[in-house]
Amino acid sequence: MTAPLLRLDGVSKHYATRPSLLGRVLPNQPMVRAVQDVSLSIAPGEILGLVGESGSGKSTLGRVALLLEPPTSGTVAFDGANPASDLHAFRRRAQMVFQDPASSLNRSLTIERILDSPLSVHRFGNRAERRVRIAELLELVGLRPEMARRYPHELSGGQRQRVGIARALAIEPAFIVLDEPTSALDVSIQAQVANLLVELQQRLSLTYLFISHDLRLVRWLCDRIAVMYLGRIVEIGPAETLWNAPLHPYTRALLNAVTAEDLRPPEAAGDVPSPIRPPPGCAFHPRCPMAGPRCAQHAPRATTTTDGVTTACHLHDGGVA
Repeated sequence: MTAPLLRLDGVSKHYATRPSLLGRVLPNQPMVRAVQDVSLSIAPGEILGLVGESGSGKSTLGRVALLLEPPTSGTVAFDGANPASDLHAFRRRAQMVFQDPASSLNRSLTIERILDSPLSVHRFGNRAERRVRIAELLELVGLRPEMARRYPHELSGGQRQRVGIARALAIEPAFIVLDEPTSALDVSIQAQVANLLVELQQRLSLTYLFISHDLRLVRWLCDRIAVMYLGRIVEIGPAETLWNAPLHPYTRALLNAVTAEDLRPPEAAGDVPSPIRPPPGCAFHPRCPMAGPRCAQHAPRATTTTDGVTTACHLHDGGVA
């Protein structure tokens, strides 16, 4: 069995609601539990999709996986080692493509300077060699090399996102977190960028954590799908299996909502509870049409089926809801 490239064990990320002026957490301070006890692994060359409603903790988990934010508890391992021991080396192997290219690119810098920044930080060749590399990167993502002289505001949204992808690829990483990389783009451009990501993944043997609310895109692009609700993974498994036979009521509600304009499951009554005071037991039970008394009292344990789907629901752990 192939060892995972990225492994999260019991990872949680909490934020103070009102930190002190020095950023310290005050005693008895209410905490936002953005990510709670998440364990998962991603194999080399795999694309793992991460889906869930807005506020479920998807982007936070992606940032914690890259140690852009340190976990409150739990461990992050990359290629069998602790990436925190050498963050500079880890940054060379793990990168991120952000959701909004308009805000993630410095508008005061040319595209050449934006792409030169990671190359300079990681001491990639001399100035002439970096210019050659920048031209290669632009061609790799489908842009003309002469665009290096332009500024971000002179490019379209799709072109800016291609620059964001080129920046992530600049230092030849093995792993990339893609945080809603197509959601800020016009529908006509989304498919082009998605096709580019697939082409690059196959050509460069990349590993992706693909965060999205577009379940159809995730099904098409990803090998496995993880479903996140209120900071926890409630179901994870092969993309086609999970799509055709979801086990968790929340996953079924999400799939039933794919034709809606937003990702609000029609079968899930009410609003998402506050991450400051999550419900006891199963966090989904206040909105679940199949919840029973046990769901409000005890958190379900994760169980794995013969199809390779792991779910945390009392309907499948031997405790009937």
